[in-house]
Amino acid sequence: MKKMSAVLLGLTVGFSSMVSAATTNFSGLWKFNVNGFTYDVEISQNKLLLEGTMVSTNSNEPNSKIVGSVSGSTIMFSRDISPLLDTPQNYVGYFFQKSGGTNTMAGELYNMTPQNTPSEKYGWYATKVE
Repeated sequence: MKKMSAVLLGLTVGFSSMVSAATTNFSGLWKFNVNGFTYDVEISQNKLLLEGTMVSTNSNEPNSKIVGSVSGSTIMFSRDISPLLDTPQNYVGYFFQKSGGTNTMAGELYNMTPQNTPSEKYGWYATKVE
């Protein structure tokens, strides 16, 4: 039993190292286009968790905070846009590199309704600036 536990522990530690080594680093400044609205987004990532600030560049919205997580090349975060909406926007996106090496991500978002159900989905994409 001890040998099996040691093997399982070794596999778990090895797998954890592989997962963290394969996780994309999303930290930095990004230019977002969210259904036609544009934002400067600064993301700080600490291992699998992230936080940041989203600043509108083409509409009169307050700056908003984002919090979320990363799994491999997938990013998931929520954006608090109160007082515009009482519920957060939820984003899911995927990292890829365009030809020429430009770091890019794209995905979809939805708002939660007051009944706690998702709204229709909207598209977004982003390009890393630095």
